[in-house]
Amino acid sequence: AKSEWAGSAIFFNLANLYANSGNLEKAEANYRLALEKLPSFFMAQKNLAIVLSESSGKSEAFPEMKKALALSGGSDPDILLWMASHHMEGGDYSEALFCCNQALVYDYQNARARLVKARLLLKLNMLEECRSVCLSLLSKRNFDALETLTACRAKAGDYSEAVSAAEIARALGAEDSQTLKIGDLYFSAGLYSEAAKEYAANAGTGDLKKSLKNALLA
Repeated sequence: AKSEWAGSAIFFNLANLYANSGNLEKAEANYRLALEKLPSFFMAQKNLAIVLSESSGKSEAFPEMKKALALSGGSDPDILLWMASHHMEGGDYSEALFCCNQALVYDYQNARARLVKARLLLKLNMLEECRSVCLSLLSKRNFDALETLTACRAKAGDYSEAVSAAEIARALGAEDSQTLKIGDLYFSAGLYSEAAKEYAANAGTGDLKKSLKNALLA
């Protein structure tokens, strides 16, 4: 790679080897050398941004990821989802939803993008659209979509549907019913005896014991 004739592909492949071996500092240096040779090298730019994200965090990687997105013509779903995640972590849910929708323009069947969209819609209180997206994912037995649907219907005050979604999620493999807060959902739906059973089965903490007492007194 030190030879004068070495082109961007050599530095790119060398950077990939360093990245695969966990040497992110040398991977970054060689991706940058590849880009010096060929500034329009999309995969070098994308991989550089990924390496920076892993080594320095998303804030440091963001400018490089924007360059990679521009080189892709704004059409790379993976980058768009990365951007959505970055904006989501920063609390900018509207911008995150925009990036997610752009990703779906280029890969409509991307289940991960649709799930991220559902979670963003939930954050933005767009509950019926969130419900619709979650239901569209259920045909793929998407457990995460059921959890999101549970939260969506509970937020909308539809505790009966929330309970149904939570119970289905548990039947499909949820090991801890408290992850889905089924007891709280039963309680909110007025099904106090069912709530008491859930709380009693998971009464290992002070908060659960308090909830159990409230359920039994209701």
